[in-house]
Order: sequence, then structure tokens, then C-alpha cells
Amino acid sequence: MKMILVVNISTILPGVLTTESTKYAAIQCAYSALFENRIFLSKEMTTLGPVHLPRHTHPSKIDALALLQTELTYFRETDRGPSGKGSDRNDDLAMSFMLALYWSHCVRATANVHGNSIITN
Repeated sequence: MKMILVVNISTILPGVLTTESTKYAAIQCAYSALFENRIFLSKEMTTLGPVHLPRHTHPSKIDALALLQTELTYFRETDRGPSGKGSDRNDDLAMSFMLALYWSHCVRATANVHGNSIITN
């Protein structure tokens, strides 16, 4: 099954609980989707940074993908579990990408278990 992942966060929202086990599951979902070539890019991309500030600009698709690639590359096992953070970098885009894949997988799996299709024609 091919997936199209669209993450659009235009307001400040509370996050989802990120435990060590959900991080590992999210990494596995992302690895599997990337390895099996199941990720497609939408015409519109995510917003990086504080959109509520007047100086904010939307990055190009190339810049957003380069940042995602960089953040995913820096993921390592640390004393506090998997992380891509460092003294000079964050892992926010990589984490949002992986968690969106993981939670979309959970929603689809739950819908299929209960016999409810979330895919409409």
C-alpha cells in the first residue's frame, strides 16, 4: 500500500506523548516506509519554524527535505533513548515525520480491526 503523508500544522498545538517505546516504533515505521519506497511528496510541504512570527518564511521543498534528511541522519542511540538532537541542532522535523507515520499506522490498524474503513472512494 502506498501512502501520502501530509503534515500541516498552522497553529500551536499540544504535542503527542513521546515515550521511548513510541520513538522506537516510529523509527521502525519510518524505516519500513522509506525502505519500501512508500513515501510520496505532496505539492504542499510542512512549515518549519514559528509561523506566528512576522519574519517567518516558508522554506522551499528542497530546503525542507534537506533538513529532514539531515535530522534523520543524526538519529542515534543515547543514554536517554533515540534522539537526533545535538548542541547545534534539533530533531523536531524528523520526530514529527516519524510520529505522523507511526500514529497514522495505529489509526489505520485500529480501523481495520474494528471493521471500519478509513479509506473512502
